[in-house]
Amino acid sequence: MLKKAVVVCLVALLAFPAFALALRRTYFGQAAGGVNNAGVEISARIKNGSATKVKVFKWENVIGTCSGGNTGATTGQLPKAIAVKDGAFHATEKMNNGRTTVTVSGSFKDHNTRMKGKLRVKGNAPGCSGIDTGTVKWSAKQPKGQN
Repeated sequence: MLKKAVVVCLVALLAFPAFALALRRTYFGQAAGGVNNAGVEISARIKNGSATKVKVFKWENVIGTCSGGNTGATTGQLPKAIAVKDGAFHATEKMNNGRTTVTVSGSFKDHNTRMKGKLRVKGNAPGCSGIDTGTVKWSAKQPKGQN
């Protein structure tokens, strides 16, 4: 029994550095210049000093034009993680049972402390059928104190 406990402890100690090397960082920022409080929240995996995955990409209050000519806002989250290659990422996802297409791209800057990119939502949003945000720019950074 003691031998088993020692083996389990050793395995845990050896695994810990691997977990420490794969950090998850969160970024917050504005989209579309912050009009209507539009923003993004992003969670990314950083491993060995390089971004490897965007785990969560959320957007809020991004304004678009509805099919009737009115304006509306869209809020959502991509359903899947996005792979990062050479500090950049791009994804197009169908959402809302295929009625909404979301395209996002971005890149990491300043030793992975900042990000910037583009977002477009086209399709249906609550209260706004046929919404099209056009391509809007977004930027985000880590909160102070996050390593």
